[in-house]
Amino acid sequence: MRMTVKSAICCLAAAFLFAGCVPKEATPIAANPDFVPGENIEMDFIQLHNDALEYMASIEDGEPYVFVSNVDISGSGETKEIIINASVADGTTEEDCRQFASAILRQISDAASMQDPNFETGSSESFGGVFNSYKVHMTVLNDKDNSVVYELEVPAGEKIPLDPDYEKYVEEWLHNQEVYQEHVVYGLDGKIVSDD
Repeated sequence: MRMTVKSAICCLAAAFLFAGCVPKEATPIAANPDFVPGENIEMDFIQLHNDALEYMASIEDGEPYVFVSNVDISGSGETKEIIINASVADGTTEEDCRQFASAILRQISDAASMQDPNFETGSSESFGGVFNSYKVHMTVLNDKDNSVVYELEVPAGEKIPLDPDYEKYVEEWLHNQEVYQEHVVYGLDGKIVSDD
């Protein structure tokens, strides 16, 4: 008991002693430091690949682009090039590939702007700023016979000949899904009997 009282008195004395050491005036802290992003930020293409594919998967859980079986995004900071190689299911149309290209380019732009804030993000009216500095080469192959279904090559700074508003395609895809679901008839075994 006596030890507890002595400990309590020591703790109170220490508290009073340290309370006297607090400065009377607040130290000024700069609220808005001048942050200027660097000029030559090196692009991490592995991170670019991962982020862009993660963003693609977040578009309606990736379902509008289920025809795409594989995507690889790579590039070079030295040659200022972004390379996209993709594979699609047999029967995929060139128009589907164009819609996929629009979406993946927007996602790459957004992923690049996360690495380098000097790049503008994409929008329904623009593919963003990364393609002003990097050329893009995209090849889409058929899974079945490795034939080229779609190819796109755009030098840095030139207009990409696609509509950056991939959201229109997703809305149309969702509408078509609803219409299809209204006309599907299932048998007792769970298989589709009619999809007129």
